Amino acid sequence: MSRQASALEAGGRRASPFVRPDPPPSFTLTRRDALVLHTVFVHRVLSAELIHLRHFAPSSLRVCQARLRVLWANGLLDRFTWTRLWRAGEPRPVRRPLYLLTKAGGAVLADAMGLEGAMVRSHLLDAMSPVPTLEHNLVAAEFLIDVEVALRGHDSVNIVQVEPELELWAKTRQTPSGGRRTPFIVSDGAFTLQLPGAATAATFHLEVVRADAKGGNKNVLRKMARYAELNHKGYFREVYGHEHVRAVLWLTTSPERATHLRELAEGLTHGAGLHWFGAFTSRDAGGIPETSLSPETVLGPMWEDAQQNRRSLVAP
Repeated sequence: MSRQASALEAGGRRASPFVRPDPPPSFTLTRRDALVLHTVFVHRVLSAELIHLRHFAPSSLRVCQARLRVLWANGLLDRFTWTRLWRAGEPRPVRRPLYLLTKAGGAVLADAMGLEGAMVRSHLLDAMSPVPTLEHNLVAAEFLIDVEVALRGHDSVNIVQVEPELELWAKTRQTPSGGRRTPFIVSDGAFTLQLPGAATAATFHLEVVRADAKGGNKNVLRKMARYAELNHKGYFREVYGHEHVRAVLWLTTSPERATHLRELAEGLTHGAGLHWFGAFTSRDAGGIPETSLSPETVLGPMWEDAQQNRRSLVAP
């Protein structure tokens, strides 16, 4: 069967989900398309569900998937399927497509938003990237987007900004001293909230810990201490413009692992209270792991600080 025959819808057959149609369907790039490309770019890798939450809700997921197919068919997005953790109530296992920005999509994005093309190209991931890298980016993206969606229309908490890791790196390059501190810190993302009754907005930095850290517990503890030291010295204010870092959120693979990280923080001489610990998975009634992240859960008391107090992102 020819590439064209396998890709085109003909004779009642469905178009291939793996081979781009030739020729691709005609389309006009919309403002929302450009925003989708930008969101995929800054988060590096995204599922259709996350893109739907960010840009298409309350339209149906099918509307989002249809538009993503058009962008994929025209070579602006890459798509591959991946069995991953599922949300509560979904059939298992879940194989869902994940999306990455292509070089062609990067060129379109740069032109549409006035970005530097070389900068965009230099930060693209692809489907051949190591699986741990893709999974790490996906967990960070899922958490940041869930927080943003959860706070839409919130009565008392306003979201000031959400900064994926890529945008934090850009700030270190714009600040003369940002990249010269050894070692300096760029988290997996940050977001800033205006909490009720607070004079200064509160920023939370995210650290995703999927597997055993290189160098083991000593390096994790050293990184926690470095966060406290740099925060005390005003690094986050100087480099990122974060006036008040309320907490560093350590998001790991299980509640048991979160407890282990919390116990490490108890050994800090200074700054233990800066760190909160939580998990991005839990287990269902059958003991099977599923993601615990969603817009309905991320604002709740899913964190525990070094003193074993339960913490919520939106509590004063």
